[in-house]
Amino acid sequence: MEKFARVSESQVTEAIVKDFCEKLVGNVKVDCIVVGAGPSGLVAARELAKKRFKVLIIEANNYLGGGFWIGGYLMSGITVREPGQEMLDELGIPYKKMGDGLYLAEGPHACSKLIASTCDAGVKIINMTKFDDVVLRENNRVAGAVINWTPVSALPRAITCVDPIAIEAKLVIDATGHDAIVANSLAKRGLLHIE
Repeated sequence: MEKFARVSESQVTEAIVKDFCEKLVGNVKVDCIVVGAGPSGLVAARELAKKRFKVLIIEANNYLGGGFWIGGYLMSGITVREPGQEMLDELGIPYKKMGDGLYLAEGPHACSKLIASTCDAGVKIINMTKFDDVVLRENNRVAGAVINWTPVSALPRAITCVDPIAIEAKLVIDATGHDAIVANSLAKRGLLHIE
């Protein structure tokens, strides 16, 4: 049995910090920010990156894929309606036909393939990062996102005040699902009407 290479704890720490800082600095200005790394956000980011756009996903959780991992009722099967199976075919995800126009795939397999394909397309992902607000420019044009670490939102305001940072983008996609946090931030300003 071969021994592991001699690597110190400081080398490990330096590698992690250096890589993260390079990724963050290299993505403070992108073509598109996708807020939310569920299946919709992953697909949107992947498709844009395949067209050579610089895309950054912001995800509040420590994992990607949203509910795609577990399917309905905490069961692992995910259902896809026709023509959605074409995306399953493209990603090489096995599935079975459950009826006319209805297909079922295993969530963990589908989710892991989608995440890998999104990363392979060149999308950069910053997880454990919470969307705080939009960056607005002239004529109330959305021009980016204000972000902060997800754990900061759990801290009492009286104890800490950790200022957020901003990422600029030509396009911001709200892929936060039911929460619609980006759209709601615009609605609070009276810039978007949500029914």
